[in-house]
Amino acid sequence: MGHTYDKDFFSRSTETVKPKRIVVCCDGTWQSATSVDPKHGCPSNVARLSRVLAKAGLDREEKEWQQIVYYDADVGTGDITAVEAARQGSQGLGLLENVLEAYNFIVSNYNKGDHLFFFGFSRGAYTVRAAAGLVQQIGIIQPYLMPAFLERYGKFIRAENFSKPFTQTEYWTDFMAKSQNPLISPAKDIIIQVIGVWDTVGSLGVPDLGHWLKKDNSNWRKAYQFYDTDLSSSDKNPAGDREQLASITYAWMLDRVRPYLALNEDALAAQLAEIEATLRNPAEATTATAWEHAQDWVWGKVEDSYTMMYKFFGSPADRTPRQYHPRETGYTVERVHPTVHFRQQYHRELQSAKKSQKVYEPAAMHGWERVKEEHGYGKDLQERKGWMWIKYKKDTGGKRVLDATGKPVVERSMWEFEIGDMPENKSVERWLINRSWKVQEYYDDVKQGWN
Repeated sequence: MGHTYDKDFFSRSTETVKPKRIVVCCDGTWQSATSVDPKHGCPSNVARLSRVLAKAGLDREEKEWQQIVYYDADVGTGDITAVEAARQGSQGLGLLENVLEAYNFIVSNYNKGDHLFFFGFSRGAYTVRAAAGLVQQIGIIQPYLMPAFLERYGKFIRAENFSKPFTQTEYWTDFMAKSQNPLISPAKDIIIQVIGVWDTVGSLGVPDLGHWLKKDNSNWRKAYQFYDTDLSSSDKNPAGDREQLASITYAWMLDRVRPYLALNEDALAAQLAEIEATLRNPAEATTATAWEHAQDWVWGKVEDSYTMMYKFFGSPADRTPRQYHPRETGYTVERVHPTVHFRQQYHRELQSAKKSQKVYEPAAMHGWERVKEEHGYGKDLQERKGWMWIKYKKDTGGKRVLDATGKPVVERSMWEFEIGDMPENKSVERWLINRSWKVQEYYDDVKQGWN
């Protein structure tokens, strides 16, 4: 057995390296899963996901992949005063450093053929989008060249001229001349398997990193399966600030990524037990102080995340479904999760029981109606039927505009998200449904509509 005084042996490098899934997780502002303060230390969905992953997993071809995880607590979460934390969080201070730290982790661990995964919440979502954009723009450099890259990239940032991408500037040309082989992999050879984000932002005090997010790589870009899904929650709930509603988005994300990332079944069981304990009795949950009051799954309180500190730094903008992409970009897979319908249906039942209850309608869904579509079209113009959300065109008086045949004119439409046929014992979404009062009844009705 070797020891620190060995003088006749040294470890040698090898070209034989097992493929890896490199997972980058960046938390949201004021969210830290490593704090001992119960008010700030509740694990967000990003933190929970980072802790539920197995160390290795098999793909569809039984090929083994190592899985390594990077977790960053994001801005406004250190050992600082509340005022300073709020200032950092609202202004996005430290965001550039977070992006480069995530990129540095990738550079230090990447080998050709590895797959990349990015998960983030709020400014952490923006961080991982920017980090993924940086990877797509410049590729992955050799680790020993990181200081040279940072020096030249710092000059590029300080020049504040983003009319051209970094790769088309003299700074990049100078960097590439540093070595005959400066890149481990060029951008076109890198596989980004998943970018999973909750409550992503792109303004409100966040520095302009658009030069990372707007790069057009259409000449080599692979076809990605993209889901933009509106769920029954507020901007604050989705990534873990209130257990019941956060669990919906966490379950949704886990079910989407399970084909690509292996989960540690013991860790998952522990997390589900914690969620169930909080649903049934918050006093039994270890995060009871952070999660506060218990409410049933879909019926949990939807909080307004637009706090006074955010109001000081800027104005919010409601989501505008189906208005984010030009028509020529094609099928964008934007969806409404059935939990929106579940909550609305529950409120209607309360109204029918003569209880004072306003039917849930988030600002983004104002004017949208849920209908059963019998002759619709899905991806690749394949015929399908099921539940759809429609926004009809209306005149200045609020009445529907009719076409020449007397039918109402559809302004926009999008399908409801269909909870798939993953085996029930593997689906976290189904697990939640089975443990939620009345939701199973609503789910069975929704499922019938897809048949």
